[in-house]
Amino acid sequence: MAVTSLTLPLRVLRRWQQRTSVLELALLIVFVALALVLTPEHVQPVHFSGYVSDTGSLWRNVGLTVLRVLAVFGLGILLSLLLSGFACRFRWFRRVLIPFLSVARAVPGLGLIGLMAFLLPVGWAIVAVAVFNMLWRITTAIMDGTDNVPPALDTVARGLAMTAWQRFWRVSFPVSIPLAADLFARSVPGVWFRLLGAEAGLCFIAGGHGNGIGAYALAQILSGHWAALLYALLACVGSIVFIQHICVAPLLGWAERYRVHNERTDIVAPRSWLLRLWRNRPFLSRLSETVHESVAAIGNWRLGGVSRERSVVMRIDRQHFRAVIPGLALAFFVTAVLRRVPSVPVRVAVMEMGLTFIHVAAALVLCLLIWLPIGLLVASYRVKSGRIEQVVMSSMVLFPVILLYPFFDLLRLTNPILLLCLGGLGLYGRTVLEAVRAIPAPLVHTAQGLGVKGILLWKRLVLPATVADIAGGLLLAVAPLWNAVIIAESLAPSGHGLGRALVAAVLIGDLHAQILLLMLLTLLSMLFDRLILQPIAVYAAQKYAFR
Repeated sequence: MAVTSLTLPLRVLRRWQQRTSVLELALLIVFVALALVLTPEHVQPVHFSGYVSDTGSLWRNVGLTVLRVLAVFGLGILLSLLLSGFACRFRWFRRVLIPFLSVARAVPGLGLIGLMAFLLPVGWAIVAVAVFNMLWRITTAIMDGTDNVPPALDTVARGLAMTAWQRFWRVSFPVSIPLAADLFARSVPGVWFRLLGAEAGLCFIAGGHGNGIGAYALAQILSGHWAALLYALLACVGSIVFIQHICVAPLLGWAERYRVHNERTDIVAPRSWLLRLWRNRPFLSRLSETVHESVAAIGNWRLGGVSRERSVVMRIDRQHFRAVIPGLALAFFVTAVLRRVPSVPVRVAVMEMGLTFIHVAAALVLCLLIWLPIGLLVASYRVKSGRIEQVVMSSMVLFPVILLYPFFDLLRLTNPILLLCLGGLGLYGRTVLEAVRAIPAPLVHTAQGLGVKGILLWKRLVLPATVADIAGGLLLAVAPLWNAVIIAESLAPSGHGLGRALVAAVLIGDLHAQILLLMLLTLLSMLFDRLILQPIAVYAAQKYAFR
């Protein structure tokens, strides 16, 4: 089995930043220390009356949420192009951006809700929270395309004496479109989770004033209208399906035209009725050609000098960061914490980190225990197409799990491990089933010819053939859990964990505690990924992947 982007994250595939560097930790604590110094000491605490003001009809809120999702998509793509273009044009900015991306991807976007509400209006704060993690994913994909241009295209670009601007728009960016579109589609479920959570959470911060599906659902929960909450859930599902058909599927289909021919030849290109309709209408086709020619004309501008850079592996040149000394950064951070956050004892913070670590680890183990038997059944009774399985798993991934949490709270099933497992169940299940589907057909036919079934089939074929994807699936499944842990621990009756402490800091308006707790949650996410899950995934890929 070839190692693909499904098996391992991009940074592992490209052998880029496979372990947490001292520079990344220094950048994290420097940014946090600066945030602690620049934020005011006292912010008005949240006074929530226990009810939400009239948010309007359900369909009005559905329309607002759909518009916000479209704004998130547009803003995320635009900012990603802007950051990637600057990184391609200015090498010093690229050296700063690469370690910053590595840190920013680990920040749970939903934890920024209190800070964004302080800095921005309510509507923009919701969009900023939703777009945060998707922005870094797309930017990483585009930058990876700039550094992994095929040698033939790189030779042509240098032969034509292209400038850095032309090389980015005419060579690097088109090469990165398929990967960027794939990561964009994979980040959509997280966008919905953060968007709905931000719409509901901003109601508390705004004193009961809010709108959107999340705010409407919160109003129904507080008033005890469970039937209306169910209608909101169905409307949210319909909105997700609508966005999937008019935005995500056409984008994936359009991105296939830019894929290099030797990539993913075994995977059928996604189909989109909207893209097919667009291409079959003369007016829309002419409109597309006009936009394409406009972008090509912009890409032909000879801005800057001639680009002399070659395709290189993404790395961090630490010689350009000698001014960022980890010791000084740590001293700056400790000074800022002692002066600004005296209300958060170190012992309590460490204990909360340990409890959150246990919750996330146990949720991943529970996902593993649920899906391994299902994978065994699929391997034993394998059908030819698997179309139904793909539809079911895609629906589970896109389903708005956050709207199910109130129903679990009604049933008194508020264990944080259970709620976290629910958040990562669909993504990890899709990984396991796709790994089973990817077992080479000759091996399956050989096992069937020898009459290998049941546990022996799992031991001799399924586990060795899928262990690389299963281990890599843990890396994928843990990504949404760091956002879900904020809500899951808040609903739990135990009253412990970094997520619950962060929500408590938001409600009392303590910005400094929010910054520190969000840093600890980010640090835990980085260490859990780099020191535990990533070494397991790399070892499994090196030992069990087919050559």
